[in-house]
Amino acid sequence: MRKRILTSLSYTFTSNMVNLFTSFFLIIFVPKFIGVELYGYWQLYIFYTTYLQYLTLGIPEGIYLEFGGSHYDELPKKRLRNQFLNLSVISVFFMLVLITIGIYGNSIDPQKSMILIFSAIALLLIVPRSVLTYELQATNELKIFSVAMILEKMLLIIGIVSLVFLRAKKFDFFIIVDLFSKLITNILLAYVSRSMILGKIKSVSTGVKDSVYFCKMGINVTLSNISSILVMGIIRMSIELKWSIQVFGKISLIISMTNMIMVFINSISIVFFPILKRMESNRMKEAFKYIDKLLSNVLLNILFLYFPVYLFLQLFLPAYSSGIKYLAFIFPMTIFESKIAMLYNTYLKVLRMERKLLQVNTLMVLMTIIVIYPVIWIFESLDGVIFMITVVSILKSYFFRRILNAKLEIKYSSSIPWDSIIVLIFVFLSIFFSLGQVFLITLILVSTFNIYNFPKNRDAWRHLKENINSDD
Repeated sequence: MRKRILTSLSYTFTSNMVNLFTSFFLIIFVPKFIGVELYGYWQLYIFYTTYLQYLTLGIPEGIYLEFGGSHYDELPKKRLRNQFLNLSVISVFFMLVLITIGIYGNSIDPQKSMILIFSAIALLLIVPRSVLTYELQATNELKIFSVAMILEKMLLIIGIVSLVFLRAKKFDFFIIVDLFSKLITNILLAYVSRSMILGKIKSVSTGVKDSVYFCKMGINVTLSNISSILVMGIIRMSIELKWSIQVFGKISLIISMTNMIMVFINSISIVFFPILKRMESNRMKEAFKYIDKLLSNVLLNILFLYFPVYLFLQLFLPAYSSGIKYLAFIFPMTIFESKIAMLYNTYLKVLRMERKLLQVNTLMVLMTIIVIYPVIWIFESLDGVIFMITVVSILKSYFFRRILNAKLEIKYSSSIPWDSIIVLIFVFLSIFFSLGQVFLITLILVSTFNIYNFPKNRDAWRHLKENINSDD
């Protein structure tokens, strides 16, 4: 078991190292090269495609939940060919609708119309392939999945570097390069997964019935994922409506930087799901207790990344300094969102508690909608809007932990949530003190926390290794 975990982690680590480098390159060099306003339009394209990728109706997510832990050769190819075909047809329909809206429905800003049309094309490249990528992840075929993702990122980097040398100044060219990299990756995925695309299929009626079945199974995961990012989406769109595309671009820059770090950390959750699906229920309970304890302590150290990131952005992108000052408000979100993705979401999916996922994320969306109106339209506080992002992450983490402790019959610890307290202290320190003073106080707080919890972390790690080794 341990060897399998390490092998899977090595694939995802390599893939996400490339992803991290690509994200870093896009976040740092693209805004410097194309300017604040055009970068805002580029971020709008990223914003649209982020949401459009969830127009899967839950079908790939249902396949993932149904066949997670299976072996690739065991998958029912005829049934899954139908799902790829059905999702392709659905994607073409949505693409045509969005192109029509882009051409006729947004004549005020031609740039935004063009972005919507590009996003519609991206939808066709992203959504159908999700059937293939989820199949690979569900069966732990992470080598193929990682190679495909690495190829996409490398093509994107090569294309953007070429645009830099050619001194291209329009954001359209950058989007075209992104679409081209997705197209080539799709060709590779289609080739390696051709047995899931080519060949006999079930009847149309059977395929539709299967789509409904997978949709019912996966829709809660899809909606919960949408709800999860909808909090950020509501906040970002409110900023764009209340202020300007320039402010939107600056805030999007620091959100992208934070997401970049979080995506890299969250790659471990891809490995955990099929492994936990194969694990006995009693061992899942023990593993949860130890992983939860370790993550609560280890992830707090992410705060130290804030200081080099802040300094680098200030030096390299001075034009974005008015947005970079809000990094301290958003950066702590990575601690809680990483724990949610790596542990809580994974366990809730394995335990088939997707409805709880949806309920908590929907609650957070409703809370955001209620709170954001007075914060933006009455108090006109950009600080308050951005700080909401971290507050929502803290609340989500709390609710998910309570739900899983109840399900796994783990006695809930009533100890003080020191990670949340230290994060809130960090945010308030960043408002009133200099960067050096914040670093010194944070160093003292987190180091004291680490030293105090070191024996607990060591014991938790030892028990976790024994738990994993017992499955070998």
